[in-house]
Amino acid sequence: MDSESCLKRRFAKNFNNRFFFFGDSTIRIKALTLAKFFNLTRDCKDNCEDLRLVLNIHWEDADSNTTIDYLLNPFFNPYTELPEGAPTVLFGGAAWFSRPPEHLTFIQGHYFDLLHLPIPVKLEIHKARLDRLLNHLITFWKIETIIWILPETMLGNLTQYNEHIDTYIQQSLEVISKYRDTVIVWSSWRMFFDQLKNAEGLGSIMSDDVHVKDQYEFPGMQPLLNFLCNPVDENLDSDYCCHKPDVFLKEKKKNL
Repeated sequence: MDSESCLKRRFAKNFNNRFFFFGDSTIRIKALTLAKFFNLTRDCKDNCEDLRLVLNIHWEDADSNTTIDYLLNPFFNPYTELPEGAPTVLFGGAAWFSRPPEHLTFIQGHYFDLLHLPIPVKLEIHKARLDRLLNHLITFWKIETIIWILPETMLGNLTQYNEHIDTYIQQSLEVISKYRDTVIVWSSWRMFFDQLKNAEGLGSIMSDDVHVKDQYEFPGMQPLLNFLCNPVDENLDSDYCCHKPDVFLKEKKKNL
């Protein structure tokens, strides 16, 4: 099934095609990749050439009633403003929690309130904040599908901070265990990243030790595409919605 068929069939079967991503820039790349796959039009109100510090990005396709929204909310402020009518939320990102203040660009605003704090303090706040955020998404916003994205590690000179990513993951999974019936953990992305990182002959898989290069983003997104597209095609012969699977993706099928 191609991307256009996926969206139109979802729409025809009354699946809501509104998706909301939030977190740091590693999550922005996943929103960009999904928007590219679905061939959505980006609504450009800010600097479209440099998206690094753009707070909000919006894509849409009127024919299939599809929208993707991204919010730069790296510290998971629980009072996140959600786009109207978005039943699917995908979020995550450990980069801002696991690096010291001097590594980060100073931005004013309530989404960046932990920017000046040392790493251990940010991580301590993160645990309580994530709990409050999930509670808000479930009880107040009534979000139908919540997907937390297990983060990749960093490379190069930033590997010294990977222990903080491990702490972030441990904290997050402990909190998410309270909501296991509602929150989906997208772990296959991290498994895909680890296989890439350990593969021989690929060279650097990251452009800057934090962000995975574009050519590797789409294959890593395949389980998400299966999750979104496969339920709408009951006659699908394959478990793969969008292109011929490779050996690694055969292990994934419909699991996130």
